[in-house]
Amino acid sequence: MKTLIYASPVSCGRGDGSSTENAVGGIARALQLARSADGTKEIHLLPGEYVLEKTLTLDERDSKMTWIGNGAVISSRISIHDWHDAGEDIVYADLPSDAHFTQFYVNGERRERTRYPENDIRMTRNTPVKNNGWANDVADDAANPLSNRMMYYTPDDIPTSLYRFEDVEFVILQYWMEARLYPEKWNPENGEILFRTGSWRPLTWSYGYYLENVKEGLGVPGRWYHDRAENRIYYHLLSGESADTLRASYPVLQRLLEVAPSSGQTVSDLHFEGITFSGTDGHSAGDGYYSIQAETGAPVAVRCDNLENSSFRSCSFSHLAAWALWLGNGCKNNAIERCEFCHAGAGAIRIGEIARPETKAAQTDHNHLKNNRIADCGEFYLGSAGIWVGQSGYNTIEHNDISGAFQWAVSLGWNWRLFPLNYSCGNRVIKNYVHDLGTGILGTHGALYVLGVSPETVIAENLVENVHASPYWGAGEGIILDNSCSGITVQNNIVTNAHAGGWGCNFDCFGNIIRNNIFAFVTIYQLARYGDAPDREIPPPNGEIFSQNIVIWDKGSLFKEDDWPSYSTFWDYNLYWCMTEDVKFMNRSLEEWQALGLDVHSLTADPLFADAKNGDFTLPENSPAFAIGFEPFSLSDVGILQADETISQ
Repeated sequence: MKTLIYASPVSCGRGDGSSTENAVGGIARALQLARSADGTKEIHLLPGEYVLEKTLTLDERDSKMTWIGNGAVISSRISIHDWHDAGEDIVYADLPSDAHFTQFYVNGERRERTRYPENDIRMTRNTPVKNNGWANDVADDAANPLSNRMMYYTPDDIPTSLYRFEDVEFVILQYWMEARLYPEKWNPENGEILFRTGSWRPLTWSYGYYLENVKEGLGVPGRWYHDRAENRIYYHLLSGESADTLRASYPVLQRLLEVAPSSGQTVSDLHFEGITFSGTDGHSAGDGYYSIQAETGAPVAVRCDNLENSSFRSCSFSHLAAWALWLGNGCKNNAIERCEFCHAGAGAIRIGEIARPETKAAQTDHNHLKNNRIADCGEFYLGSAGIWVGQSGYNTIEHNDISGAFQWAVSLGWNWRLFPLNYSCGNRVIKNYVHDLGTGILGTHGALYVLGVSPETVIAENLVENVHASPYWGAGEGIILDNSCSGITVQNNIVTNAHAGGWGCNFDCFGNIIRNNIFAFVTIYQLARYGDAPDREIPPPNGEIFSQNIVIWDKGSLFKEDDWPSYSTFWDYNLYWCMTEDVKFMNRSLEEWQALGLDVHSLTADPLFADAKNGDFTLPENSPAFAIGFEPFSLSDVGILQADETISQ
């Protein structure tokens, strides 16, 4: 038996929910009716915005339930009325004293906070001024707790008018992440700041900073400033906007929806179709924030635990402060399909946890992410991944389209050492179109990224193109196998037009197979074996198999390094071709390279691609690529499939 319940966004609706004409008022009443019904339930949300005052929490009572959107938006936005003219196209409105938010929307779209400087960053100093300032004894090491809270700067870089402790948030750029901190003490004369909270590393481990929520930045149209002393928001109108017609709002919730069954219970067959989730806030304003990697500490709009055999289909996650959707502890056999993730402050989808699951029930595995479009995220938390998979295995990520300001399009694994072993294993990243990454201030570290021992993990048939770096540190790579990666197969991928290595691995990696890929036209170097050299007297063999790959380029070097700590690795049957000069292997000829036992059967020759510079990697029958055993493959079906096409299982 199936029960249909219709809900209206108008909370005063008095119908019985039996039809669109008799819809009940609001989500809470619809859920109450559904819980009282037997069998399967369908809740149909009529078009409109459903504004939540508290997080909607579902539990084991809500199994066998489907929520259908029909144009419905679930948000937590509160409207701001009564705008006043402050002159020069700036308007202001008074706020409740408890209104502390980091996001502001106009006509449903996120507006950026004011910042200083507007289109640049200020560089941090590495050492304090030696003139008896109160910060002089703070050491540049993590052992001193103040080193993570102390920053030195050139006094002239910050006008004295900006010294408003209660308002200013410092955004400190720490390479692949940022810290967002609020001053506690400020010494303008010596250029010393002590923050209320700290970051994960000393703040000298930074290349720059800027300030947000500064009143002096209101000269830029579309920017806003929250004066916490006055409990007032200021906004610089865009062309065509006016105080009389301004549809403005701010969010009150960090989380819109959570699935949280009782201890020992699960939720199954819970489905969401065609619903838009929009309008959440980030970390609490004034508290500060940092994350060591991938912005895993940022809030999440929709969080699910112990959810099984359920789905999000054709949903939209947009204009959110932080992460969109998280399948956390014990989530198994769920589908996220044909959803759109755009304009999120952090990343789109998180799978699993940071901590390794201790029980089988806590394991998160066998989830399917298919045909999703992920774009223009990482707008507030700058070091985000598009899709992050932590301690979670046997998930499939296929036929997605990912672009924008991400540190990683897909990040798998969460373990920097061999032991304890990752639970991240058996994951499949297949036929995704990853493109135009690194458009934000931090650039991109790497498009497809794996961390830790990950047996049975496969990265195959993905097209990666146009990966940009930050101008302040050299990243922008294609496929990266980072610290302790093992048991991973990287096959039949194309990486083209990245800033740095098409493929790279950490010296601590071993037992990976990288075969039959095309790495093309990377700007500064094509390949890399970098980073954490083993701290042993005799480095162990890496033992990866790098074979039957084609590497073609017209600028930069073949390798990032001038030398390796160990050449005990297995490279052979590859084809290398530089279009502008002779191929060099770290200043060695092919013959000298082969004398080290590497690439004994490899070639340096033009593969004769049809039009490689324009993305046509078709090979003629007389290509030397066939002499190394290269097997042609097509990526014509990467990215989102049409509705009538099937997806591999």
